[in-house]
Amino acid sequence: MKKLLFVFILAVMQVSCSEPTNEKKASRLIESDLKSQLYNPDTYKMIEIQLDSCFTDEMGSNANVLDLGIKIAKLYKEYKEIKDEAEEAESSMTIYAPRYSGYQSAHSQQQYEKHKKELELARRKLESRKDQIISLYKNNMELIQNIVNKEHDFTGMVATLYYSAENMFGHDVKEHVIYFFDKDITKILDSFDENDLDELNGFDAEEFKFEFEEELTNELINELGK
Repeated sequence: MKKLLFVFILAVMQVSCSEPTNEKKASRLIESDLKSQLYNPDTYKMIEIQLDSCFTDEMGSNANVLDLGIKIAKLYKEYKEIKDEAEEAESSMTIYAPRYSGYQSAHSQQQYEKHKKELELARRKLESRKDQIISLYKNNMELIQNIVNKEHDFTGMVATLYYSAENMFGHDVKEHVIYFFDKDITKILDSFDENDLDELNGFDAEEFKFEFEEELTNELINELGK
């Protein structure tokens, strides 16, 4: 009887050992992917991994939402930089504009025309960035509606991994990445490194809302009205 009990316990232990935990499955997939990108893969060391479930209505754990947010943040950053260029060009035009007397030197006229062209170019770029942002929003309307409607559907798993590895200069650098997996953690669906996540740094959601609220609200109303 004791022998049978020992065999049963041993069998259970073997089964439990053969089934890797979700963290281990995620770690293996990430390590394999990361090592193919690192300058010195042999120096890779995992520091910490945080694993969580993904749902359609949770923006922080939705790969599509994160990807959309990064793209919008990048475009909006460019939009603000171009807006600054436009304001600078318009200010410079004022400096070189004709005086009340109507007189304008050849140099002033040349500078005025130069900054006028800069302003016109900046305005065209602004419209282009605005169109791209609205287009992104429009093309992802279903995703946005899922968040608005609070559809709580399980979509997979997400892991935040902190690791260290040597760079091309031989310095040990600490980084972190975010990986998204399918429900069973058998494959990587998407990933974001620090360069991607840096696009979100400094993104002012309230400022963005103030700048584009009217256009984006109209797009949502039009889509819901279909």
